[in-house]
Amino acid sequence: MRFPGATYHLIESSGGLDSPEKAVKYGNRIMFISSSQAEFADHTVFTHLVLDPERRGRELRRYMLKHMDDCDPFAVKRKGFMVLMSSQPIERDELIPLYYIRQFVEKAYSYSKDDLSLLPLRVHGKETLRGYLFIVFLSLIVYMEVQKKIGSVEMSPDILRNLKCKVFDREIVIQELTKEQKKLFEKIGVIVPNTMGI
Repeated sequence: MRFPGATYHLIESSGGLDSPEKAVKYGNRIMFISSSQAEFADHTVFTHLVLDPERRGRELRRYMLKHMDDCDPFAVKRKGFMVLMSSQPIERDELIPLYYIRQFVEKAYSYSKDDLSLLPLRVHGKETLRGYLFIVFLSLIVYMEVQKKIGSVEMSPDILRNLKCKVFDREIVIQELTKEQKKLFEKIGVIVPNTMGI
């Protein structure tokens, strides 16, 4: 749901947001958060205005390079800001991790649906469906565990998509790993053999 007027008002009144007492550390990044509470449609809504200075710099640079002669002052001002709304109060230092967990859950679902071919379901019986979902679920657990062990946003299990092998009568030959794939396997402590017996 978008509230352009409310977003405009929040950002316009955001003076002093980048003061040290509003700073929150997330990994190696510093963000600034200002929270407020309001009534909306008979419900209490908690609004969190977040300023990410690093993101602001990137977005501002891209925007100004394209719109140097015809820039919109509000478009310039809103770069690096995001407005998060919740139905419950959330501590400032918990807000950003919760936001990124939501993104991670969406990515995990997308991974299940697209990379693990969760949909469409090509099964006919109830037991087959249960078995299929169990295998997909196990695959997702392995994916998430690998991601947790990697512990880095820059490195992702997605680089293993291109890992292929040739299957012969008596053995499987695994193709040579790329530099990134080797680094990932080292990070999670897995030794990949050149060949495997069948």
